[in-house]
Amino acid sequence: MKFAIVLPVYNVERYLPQCIESIQSQNHKDFLVFAVNDGSTDHSGEILDQTAAKDSRFIVIHKSNQGVAHARNSALALLEKHQVDQVCFVDADDYLSESYLSDFGKALSQTGCEYAVCGVCKVDKSGYIDEGEYGTECINIQQESIFDQFFGVDGWKYPSLLTTRFLLNRTFSLKLLKGIRFNPDYHTSEDQDYLFRVMTTIKKGVCFEKQNYFYRLRKSSLTNTLISPKDEFLLYLNAIQGITFSEKSALHVYKSVLNLWWLLVKFAYKNNDPELIKLCRDSEEVLRNHIPRKQLTYQHLKRFAIHKLPKIALRKILDLKKETKNQFSEEFFD
Repeated sequence: MKFAIVLPVYNVERYLPQCIESIQSQNHKDFLVFAVNDGSTDHSGEILDQTAAKDSRFIVIHKSNQGVAHARNSALALLEKHQVDQVCFVDADDYLSESYLSDFGKALSQTGCEYAVCGVCKVDKSGYIDEGEYGTECINIQQESIFDQFFGVDGWKYPSLLTTRFLLNRTFSLKLLKGIRFNPDYHTSEDQDYLFRVMTTIKKGVCFEKQNYFYRLRKSSLTNTLISPKDEFLLYLNAIQGITFSEKSALHVYKSVLNLWWLLVKFAYKNNDPELIKLCRDSEEVLRNHIPRKQLTYQHLKRFAIHKLPKIALRKILDLKKETKNQFSEEFFD
């Protein structure tokens, strides 16, 4: 089984050597690394070139800075021309256990799956945050449960897997990813958007809790940035229009998108943001058309009714939350 590792790199010279060393120390030796230097202004590009000069498994791409989505897309376009079986994504400020690839390979071989998920250990400057003794048992998931595991619904009680709703602790068969690219229009949730589209193609997968991915928490890390409510709303709004979820996952998505919509409504009108006001107006019809009527609670319907008020009246009502709470119940504004 030959793995491809997609490694976007931008100004991480402090952490990159440890990441590279953890990749080179893998028990499973059959892999290629597609490292994309995304216009780094420090010595990251030089570190990659020095590594590639000594290790032919590292293929380096240098490009101007366009962001992580473009960088990953460059790697995907190149690796699809090579003979690889599985694809993993690694961030250059993180690092791997030596059995990251071998455990994936073993789990996939034993189960005949095309997709696997491992546990993650968060790391800060003082050491491990959530290191634990987690089981190594393989947990099979069928197509209808792929999103349930991702969202942590329907009885998923595995701590090391529940807290890793991101891209980096997964491996995918190359055939699942063919032609699917990251959307550069997303700035803080491109991982989830990509995963949503890929996961619709997965027939069966396998999970295990062993913490093989070490995710570094640092203030300047892009992946440590809070997801923009607007980006997350658009992510879920697009999802309800084009993705079929299981019943329990769908309930999670419906609840999330409705709450995010109301958050954006309050922000838009309190700040008189015309672009955001238009988005809220346009998206209300989408919500009504794509969320089953039985999933709209009294609270949701009340919010839709409030949203139909004239702009001046709506802003006045929303502003009253802090000034005259006694005139309206807290539920009205929650």
